Amino acid sequence: MKALFFSLPLALMVVFFLVACSESEDNESAIEEEETEEVGTTPSEVVSASGYTFSIEESTVYDANSNVYSSLTKYVITVYDSDGNPYAEFDAVNSAGLSVEDLSGEYTIASYPTQAWLMDNGWVYYYSAWNLTYSGGSYYTDDSGVKQFITAGSVAIDSAEDSEGNTLYTFTATDITQQTSEAVTSTASSVSIKYVTYDPAVESNLINLTDLSFSSTALGKDVAYTVLLPESYDGTAEYPVLYLLHGASGSNNDWVDSGGIDVALTKAVTNGEAPEMIIIMPNCTIDGKDYFYCDTYVSGGEYKTFFFEEFMPYVEEEYNVISDGEHRAVAGLSMGGYGSIYWGGLYPEDFCYIYACSPATYVDGCPNLYDIYDADFAAGYDMPGMTIEIGTSDFLYSYAYAFNYVMKSSYNYEINWIERDGSHTWEFWAVCAPKIVKAVGAAFGD
Repeated sequence: MKALFFSLPLALMVVFFLVACSESEDNESAIEEEETEEVGTTPSEVVSASGYTFSIEESTVYDANSNVYSSLTKYVITVYDSDGNPYAEFDAVNSAGLSVEDLSGEYTIASYPTQAWLMDNGWVYYYSAWNLTYSGGSYYTDDSGVKQFITAGSVAIDSAEDSEGNTLYTFTATDITQQTSEAVTSTASSVSIKYVTYDPAVESNLINLTDLSFSSTALGKDVAYTVLLPESYDGTAEYPVLYLLHGASGSNNDWVDSGGIDVALTKAVTNGEAPEMIIIMPNCTIDGKDYFYCDTYVSGGEYKTFFFEEFMPYVEEEYNVISDGEHRAVAGLSMGGYGSIYWGGLYPEDFCYIYACSPATYVDGCPNLYDIYDADFAAGYDMPGMTIEIGTSDFLYSYAYAFNYVMKSSYNYEINWIERDGSHTWEFWAVCAPKIVKAVGAAFGD
């Protein structure tokens, strides 16, 4: 079994030390809680959309003994900030079959709520045997970026109309007790998230071609892949393309099944936030082996050669792709994050954008990303834009931070760095999906 990461140079270890110190200072300052906090308000108090949105998912209501209450529904309300990041969650219990308008009213925080007009409390649990902390339930994010899990108090949902007749919602927590994931407890008299827009769920309208197969000479194997085509696709018009790469032990269907990339693109196109595009997702875990999108990780497994010399020319002709670097982007997570940065650095003129989620940036047995990008800048390439998005609790955080630091300090290469609460999970990556399609859509040429 190969070790995942190279031993790091001393200079990068210093970077990691500085990161750790910075994180420690942030945690210390985050425990200070103001009694009253308002988020998303406008200075004039005119009813106007804050830019925050919320969605609702319905789930079953259980009591502490796992008995089901079929007449009730838990309405899991997730609030997103203007950048699309999860900002708050309110788990309201009420009668089944209610519309969003019917949910307005005041809820009392309770543990295992089994009555209408109660709200599931936030919780934090430390599992000492594994030195792990688990948390969930109702929470909001304070001004320091810290999740505050609401353990007692009440939450009111109110609505108002703006000047154009659009309904906006305000969530106000009153006289609450709250706890951070580090078990720091505090109180707040009032916390408001104002004028939030309801963003209803949509269904994908894309044409999903799942588990197609390509016979590779370079690999000596058949490789599965999935293609998402625009609703308007008829084989005549050409479209830009996004190559979307999965993580270790994953598959070509992960970004649809777990990441909702099809729904994210449908919504972005409908809202005018991204152009129609083709998304192609090749499998890189073949016969139980992760190929890491390169030629060297698996003996005899020339995956990079397969992709660029066999697969990409085929699919771009087969599916009417605009075959130039201004209309081609690459994105991925973890192993696929490495693959995205690797391919974008290896062939910088062939991609207009790179979006790497929770990327591995040191991989034993794979080409060294630092060497590749050093050669790119020495050669004077016009580099594609790049976003790195990673959770602050991700085990790859320090490695990705170091890569971003070196790119900026050594080459003045500005990576769009996004860090937020989260770890190496699909809960985190699913939130990346809308940002990916918007970012690459904005980068595509006319």
